[in-house]
Amino acid sequence: MKTSIKLVLLTVLILLGFMTAYNLELKALYFSKSHLDPYREFKALDFKGFDAIDVVSSGVANVKIIQGPFKVMVYTPHSKFIQVSQNGQRLKIFASFNTKEELVNKYYSDSRVVISCPNLKELNLNNNNLADNEPRTGMKGI
Repeated sequence: MKTSIKLVLLTVLILLGFMTAYNLELKALYFSKSHLDPYREFKALDFKGFDAIDVVSSGVANVKIIQGPFKVMVYTPHSKFIQVSQNGQRLKIFASFNTKEELVNKYYSDSRVVISCPNLKELNLNNNNLADNEPRTGMKGI
């Protein structure tokens, strides 16, 4: 057999090996059913007993509020930008960025927060956020 035929066969065998390994990994992921959980990439925060929500950075933070037991979840890749705090029965969601560039880069990204509570009495929305420790309103001043 020529060397070129050996190299082609070796390449095909390596390709089949990688395809088989990938197929087995994909099959294991499918049977684990983890892909069915819509909140698998969210980080759960421990906040309970609130009936009012202030979304201070509503222009940046995409907040979904649903009725159910107390639960607050933040999309894990954006959890360093979204700050959640509770003062009494009031929950506050605020976006804070280290630089103006971070604000511009993350402005149109989907910074998701999911809030579940049994009874919501008050919801306040503002469009303020912080970049370089200066308050910003949306894209103004950048």
